[in-house]
Amino acid sequence: MKQVFPGSFGRFLAPFAAALGLAVFPSPAGAANLTFHQADWLSDFTGFTSQNSDWGQVDIHLTSSDLSALQYDPSSSTYTGYINVVTNVQDGATMNWAVQNLPVQFQGLSSFNGSLPDSVMFDLGVTPGMDVTQLGYYATINMDPLGLAPTGSFATAGVDNLSLLYGGVDGTDPDTGTTFLGGTGRDAPPKAENFKGANAGETQGKGGQIAGKETDVAAVDEDKMGCVPGATARSIKYLQSQHKNVNTPDSAQDVYNALKTTMQSSVGDGGNGTNVDNLKPGKDAYDKAKKLPIKTEKNGGIANAIAALNKKKDVEVILKSKGQGGHCAFVSKIIPTLDKKGRVVSYTISTIDDPTQGNHKAENRKADYTVKPNGDITSPGNFAKVDTYFIETAVPEPSSSAALFAGFVSLVFFAGRRRSSLTA
Repeated sequence: MKQVFPGSFGRFLAPFAAALGLAVFPSPAGAANLTFHQADWLSDFTGFTSQNSDWGQVDIHLTSSDLSALQYDPSSSTYTGYINVVTNVQDGATMNWAVQNLPVQFQGLSSFNGSLPDSVMFDLGVTPGMDVTQLGYYATINMDPLGLAPTGSFATAGVDNLSLLYGGVDGTDPDTGTTFLGGTGRDAPPKAENFKGANAGETQGKGGQIAGKETDVAAVDEDKMGCVPGATARSIKYLQSQHKNVNTPDSAQDVYNALKTTMQSSVGDGGNGTNVDNLKPGKDAYDKAKKLPIKTEKNGGIANAIAALNKKKDVEVILKSKGQGGHCAFVSKIIPTLDKKGRVVSYTISTIDDPTQGNHKAENRKADYTVKPNGDITSPGNFAKVDTYFIETAVPEPSSSAALFAGFVSLVFFAGRRRSSLTA
């Protein structure tokens, strides 16, 4: 187990620590960086649905010194572990297991070094409207999931405000019957909940992840309700980075702007987003216009999504909130969690999106979701379920396929001639 502490304590350290009776100590060099926020939930229209809400977000950025705290499998060059964070908020939740056994998995050092911080939602334990400026916390990195919250001396950290608005799915999915309207700002958020990943005794199965670095995924400046063209633009540029025959001079922002038209997206204040049934035809229209050899399939199976990620394909997921809204996001990683009998009990899905639509900034955030095998989302508590997945494949050039077939025929012919000569 490795303890994680902040790099600096801030001007409020002494009085806040004294108020909560916390111990104060210096931080070790190179420890993971944790940044805390209080969520201000923006409206799909104007203003807020909940300012100074009871929702917190912690951004967890692992550093090279954290590798030793992870379990390493040399046969697959895979690093695995679990992150736990306990928080104390004055006039809020104390000894609060905010992040419970968040699974992390990296397929090689390149994956670890190129990962984005994990942005994890949790419960501050305050009454909505109360401004939180600081909190105490204790964090650990563990090789196995814990059964109880870790304990130790608390450090302190500042808490800044973070405006959140993402999503933008409209219409009814003809295959699942799920109905959407807008994004996270269509309704006030539900009561905050802590993040729960794995339970004690559970282990990780082999997951799927993108071939490139998360830090190389193109950022997009999304309009309000622009998640569908935004996720798809990231996908197209990712496929371009992995396949030589997928080539467009358009930037990710150019792709996004074109997709808003082909997908007939309704964006901006009061927009409803993109009809879920317009994603595939809208993307196909863009691919055809740009002569991009990409095949897009709607596939609801998470096992297929994992396999696709490991084959340099791309995956987008449609999520249903607990309110009216929905969200479409680029998937960067899926980690299965197994019980003692090796059965999958949940998945951790990592997505990349623009966390604050409409702020005229091209941004990427990696958000984590705990999902049951039936698609129900158990964390974070503002989302209900996975609706479906879209898988995008770079189609090989005809000449390459023909050459491969010709080589196979030649091999069979040669083997047949050799067999004949040996029996003559």
